[in-house]
Amino acid sequence: MYNTRTPSAWFLVFIFSLLLSTHTQAQISQLSASGKSEKIYTKINSRPVANGSDPAAAIVEIKRKILLNPKDPTLYNSLGTFYARLKLYENSLAAIKRAIEINPTDAFLYRNLSVVYEHLNRPNESLTAIRHSIAIDQNNISAHRQLCGLIRAASKPEKSVSCFKQMVELFPKDPSSHVYYGLILNKQKQLKQATKVMEKALLLFPNDPSVHNGLGVTLVNNKHLKKGIAAFKRAIEIDPTFMTARFNLAIAELENKNKTAALIQYRVIKNSNAEIADRLYKLMYSDKLVFVKN
Repeated sequence: MYNTRTPSAWFLVFIFSLLLSTHTQAQISQLSASGKSEKIYTKINSRPVANGSDPAAAIVEIKRKILLNPKDPTLYNSLGTFYARLKLYENSLAAIKRAIEINPTDAFLYRNLSVVYEHLNRPNESLTAIRHSIAIDQNNISAHRQLCGLIRAASKPEKSVSCFKQMVELFPKDPSSHVYYGLILNKQKQLKQATKVMEKALLLFPNDPSVHNGLGVTLVNNKHLKKGIAAFKRAIEIDPTFMTARFNLAIAELENKNKTAALIQYRVIKNSNAEIADRLYKLMYSDKLVFVKN
């Protein structure tokens, strides 16, 4: 059951699933609340290998192209991607493994392999694959983030903090690395250090909405509710389409006993992301909803 009286811990977990604004999220692997990576990438050469609007149709088209080009790893990787969209992870695994057989030095393919293993609940193989990816290409931010996410999902807090800290050291110009580091510190209740990390990130990236959003989480967890609300509002000013910041603002407004302000954000979110809107609705009206256990 949702609890509107103590929302900050809940949305700190949720924020990992939708952390970044629309300006940067296409470039990275996102983590869901369950720790699963949400997507793998279709690697293309000069043009898309298939129409992405219909995965089933895309699979048929890619298989046809594989008959003509049976040693093209791009096609097998793309096939694995579309199988994954249909949650056919065993099929996806076979396709991506075939891509790696053809091109065993492509770090990108091992990253996708790691994601599929993760969905198949094979964490050790997932870790092995992502470490192999990083060994080939140490500058791949998404691979490092995948590694840190897997460590976090394995409930290894100290190693997780160390991993995200190393990401900041490796990629100091990447705002999301700073934000993830700050949020993992939040999750480990290292609130003073989290505040320092987020304040430094704000100085480095004053116009990045994900930084303001992460700062808002840190402030709310430090019981600076009004300052947190201001940070979420600033994130939305920079990027009005940033639905996670709107969600967090609504939760903070609920904590601030301002249900009217929360409802305003709900109405905006409802028109953009039904899943987030549903989560927010349940939080807003948990006192009126009846939860039935199966």
